[in-house]
Amino acid sequence: MSEIRPETSLQQLAVLISEALEQAGIVATLSGGGAVSIYTENRYQSHDLDFVTSAAPRQLTAVVECRPPGARCA
Repeated sequence: MSEIRPETSLQQLAVLISEALEQAGIVATLSGGGAVSIYTENRYQSHDLDFVTSAAPRQLTAVVECRPPGARCA
């Protein structure tokens, strides 16, 4: 996954996460307020992303955990 920076937009973050999950063979769908925010061009503001998936938590953690271990993840 590319580096996530403070200036990364919600839409860019959704793409990064979606691509990382897809590369790991995990099917996930963006839902909730983050999806509404993106599709309404921020007329509705959300500050988080929700994905629906049938993947196990350990599968998700393996994809999105901080690297290298011990790195500061905010």
